[in-house]
This record gives sequence, C-alpha cells and structure tokens, in this order.
Amino acid sequence: MISSAKTVRKIFDDLLMYPASKVYDWETTLVVAPQPEDESLGCGGAIALLREKGYRVHILYFTHGYMENISKPAQTGTMLKKMKEEEAKAALETLKVTEESATFLHIRNQLVPKKGEPGFEEAVRLSLNELESYLPATVLLPCRFHPYEDHFATWQIMMEAIGKMPYQIRTLEYMIWKGEQEHQEIVTHEAVKPWRLDIKHVMQQKINAIAQHHSQEQTPPLRNPSSLAKQQKEYEKTQPWETYLEAVSF
Repeated sequence: MISSAKTVRKIFDDLLMYPASKVYDWETTLVVAPQPEDESLGCGGAIALLREKGYRVHILYFTHGYMENISKPAQTGTMLKKMKEEEAKAALETLKVTEESATFLHIRNQLVPKKGEPGFEEAVRLSLNELESYLPATVLLPCRFHPYEDHFATWQIMMEAIGKMPYQIRTLEYMIWKGEQEHQEIVTHEAVKPWRLDIKHVMQQKINAIAQHHSQEQTPPLRNPSSLAKQQKEYEKTQPWETYLEAVSF
C-alpha cells in the first residue's frame, strides 16, 4: 500500500505525458461541469485543442455555481445566476466554443442529488436527454475523488445516464485540485489510470478562459485552500498540462 505523501507526489510528477494530439481520438466531446469555471480549470486546454481541430464540443453545467444566501434579497440569486452564465459563455468564447453549445441545468449549488436521494432519477433523465441529443463519442467528467459533494454526485448521475445509452461512450475524469488525500485515493484505486495531457501551446487560452470567471473572487470561497486567483497563478507558473483519469474497469 502506498502511504507516503512524498511517494504519491512523485507518482503524479512522473505520470505518462501524452502529446496534444491525444485529444484527436476523442472526436465529438461532451464536457460535464458541476459549476461554471470547472470546465476552464479542469479541461480548458483539452477544449481548446479539440476546437482547434474543429471537433464539436458541448458543455453541460449542473449548478449555478454560487452559494444561496437567505440574508440577501431574492433577486440577488437571479442576478448571480445570470452573471455566472455570462461569465461561462465568455470563457467558452475564449476557448472557441459558441454559447449555443452550453446547457445549464440550474440545480442549486451543493444540492446535486446523489444516488438514492430525491431528484437523482430526474437528474439522470435530464442528463440522458443531453446525451441522446448530442451523441458524444467522449464525455469528460469531474474527478470522482474531488472532496466536493457536487462533483461526486455529478459523476454518479452522468455514469448512470451513460450506462443507459445504446452505444459505448469513452469517459475520462479531469482533475482540478491537488490535494494529497485525493491523490492517495487515486494511486491506490485499481479502476482508474491517471495520465497527463500536454497543453502548453494552448495554455494562454486556458488562462484567459479562467480569468473570465470574475465573480468567483467576489463570493465566499466554496472550497479550500485556494481562491480562483491563486489557482490561476499556479497554472500560469507550473502546469502546462492537465491530468485525466481513465477507467480501467467499473
């Protein structure tokens, strides 16, 4: 069993690096984001590479991406939802994805239902509708090991919906955060294989897309330890690649 944090970090530092051309095998791709900005942080480089070659890319957003606050007027939520959508569309434009290629399910933040919870089957139905409408060859999902309930619930819903499709769809999970705990879970999990994708020649596009999500700096942090600005700074300095998990078995 791998227990040393240093050993785990070394494994991730030495992951197989695929060239940018790896995405050309993905063809028509559906990107699933628990909230706006996840698409840019997690797989903005891959989106840019796919669009560079003219592949169709559609983005499915599950939540608004903001915390409900009962101390604020009701219209504040509506305003924030609209602002988040506009920011997401601006980010997608930076990645050469049209706003018509984005769908927002408008589930409330932190309330994406897990399997067995009320609303789960309805969320699966809505997701299945998107799959049947778009017919992707590949679906990019949030990493199931992220320490956020919406991410895991989104992954569960999509895997259930994908299992109902009449043809096989390739699934890949994109990583956003660098927590030691999630890394530990991944390297000891036999069902997934992590690898990296070289995105250095579209890196600036990704940084520009991340920067479009301005309101993330104006709302209470939804996660720990990094703000969006700090995360963006990390990308600018140290990470000309994206990390993906590929299923070995289910």
